[in-house]
Amino acid sequence: MANIDAPRGFKPVGTIDGRDCVAHEYVLTTGATVYKGDPVKIVTAGTVQVSAAAAGVINLGIAAEYVSDPLSAGGKKIMVYDSPNNLYEVQVTTAQTLTIADLFGTSDIVTYAAGNTNTGQSIMEIDNPAAGSLPWLILRLSPVKDNAWGQHCKVIVKPNTSVWDAGYAGLT
Repeated sequence: MANIDAPRGFKPVGTIDGRDCVAHEYVLTTGATVYKGDPVKIVTAGTVQVSAAAAGVINLGIAAEYVSDPLSAGGKKIMVYDSPNNLYEVQVTTAQTLTIADLFGTSDIVTYAAGNTNTGQSIMEIDNPAAGSLPWLILRLSPVKDNAWGQHCKVIVKPNTSVWDAGYAGLT
């Protein structure tokens, strides 16, 4: 059976040592919108906003909630899963077919796409693994029902390059 194409961003599933993921409070960049499950980065103002592909070492973590500042009021708070030991489930983008050989490879996110404004949920996915120290390390296939290696598979990843860690080059 083919995997269902239903991206939901990055979903926390625990930490490397089996604990629950914990979110911490940050300030959202004025005028920004972040969806639950979006990767976020630190910017020079000391605030956070959505991370783009190739953001690398300024990645901070994953948004734990949907927060929007459409009126540019500023000062809005957002909770972020920010530990480098957190593990996340995320879907692989369309047209990429992962196999077991992609384990311990590193990957980046796809070009940013705004999430669902009705649910506040991210629709971010990761791209195909590539050589180099990319932001996400692929650890295993997610054990969820109806999930198999291939297109749209869901994998467990951990942060690889971020404000906390310079990164591992990966096996791919």
